[in-house]
Amino acid sequence: VAFFKHTGTDNKRRKLELLRTLDYHAMEYNHDYIQWLFPTDEESMFNRNAPILTVDLQRIFSQDEQLRSELRRNFLQFIDFLGFELTGGDNGQPQKLQIAAHFEDRKSDCWSAGPVGPNHNWLRISRVLRCLGICGLQAEQKLFMDVLEATVKSEKIPVGSSIEKWREHAKLRPPPPN
Repeated sequence: VAFFKHTGTDNKRRKLELLRTLDYHAMEYNHDYIQWLFPTDEESMFNRNAPILTVDLQRIFSQDEQLRSELRRNFLQFIDFLGFELTGGDNGQPQKLQIAAHFEDRKSDCWSAGPVGPNHNWLRISRVLRCLGICGLQAEQKLFMDVLEATVKSEKIPVGSSIEKWREHAKLRPPPPN
């Protein structure tokens, strides 16, 4: 919680604001920041120092608007990295998550399968969907899942079993209040 309230650091002494300055290259090739921007209730297979959201911490996130606001900012950074943009929300218009103008530029890093399996960014997508759900950001979670489904179909991206994992994570919700 301290990390999201700008009073703490990650295990490498980086503040949240510093991680938000990462460019696409840094986001692609550094593998220890995503767990801090999008904590979940599962241990990371790749970062043993990653925070874990207990049930109590999930409740705190789901009930604290400041924490959810910080998480939304992280979400906007991540969807931009993937080649998406959030539009609308002004004058009562519904928000929409859609393919951005730079999507084609992001395809090779974010949307191409690797030689030995799925793209590592697809695991990151699973983490983000899970985090959004357990932290009380269901609207963002739904927008994200909707654009993922539409993009995989329209762009004919062979994500294999990743889509099923995304669907599972997109169903997660925060624990009920005490």
